Amino acid sequence: MHFVLLGAAAFVLHRAVMPVEDESRVIVVDDALRARLGAEHERRFGRPPTPEQLATELDRWIDEEVLYREGLALGLDREDPVVRERVVRNIGFVHERSAAAPEPTEAELRAWLRGHRELYALPDRVDFAQVFAGPSQDRADVLATALTGGESPAGEPFRMDREFFRRSRGNVEALFGRPFADAVFGLEIGRWQVVQSQHGWHAVRVDARHGGEPRFEELQRRLANDWRRERQREHAAEAADRLRETYVVREEP
Repeated sequence: MHFVLLGAAAFVLHRAVMPVEDESRVIVVDDALRARLGAEHERRFGRPPTPEQLATELDRWIDEEVLYREGLALGLDREDPVVRERVVRNIGFVHERSAAAPEPTEAELRAWLRGHRELYALPDRVDFAQVFAGPSQDRADVLATALTGGESPAGEPFRMDREFFRRSRGNVEALFGRPFADAVFGLEIGRWQVVQSQHGWHAVRVDARHGGEPRFEELQRRLANDWRRERQREHAAEAADRLRETYVVREEP
């Protein structure tokens, strides 16, 4: 009996001196963590870590985990707007990834395209030919008349090409200036006309314009990806609404 009482007293004294372990201050290092850190090392350096390197990675991870938990204990995650924004964004990603978006039908994709044409419209491009006339508008008029009549005058020496294909407005503007680009994209197709650029005067003929909406078949994969992402975003928004219903919002003066 004396031994039992002495043992009980020793146990009580030990618990008084050594309090119960706080689980929030326990850091677990297991095989899953080692495997994850090893995979991250291999992804960065292209080879598995040596035991010494893995030990270093574990030490670094433990240091970061300690600092992270201390930061949480101090409420730094609530005080820092950058951390708050990142956490909100990450939980949104979690909700999006949890949505198993079904495969869209062709009808759904065509309806999506009709409702979002501006996202898929191709930028306008133009094919045109030009003959440089130098600083003289009169010379450009003569060249345009000769070209319209089927002649092939050489024009003045010019460092750029005579013909341009599928050029965007930005490209034409970079080569010839904005007024020239504005004019070329508004010219009648197939007729030689006189246009001024930042280099001088030109006889210009627009041969074709390209742009508008591409064919549905060319867009189908992109449309499907965009459609699924939109479904995932909707799922995340619905999840956020459901979570909000579980909270009480109390406004105070």
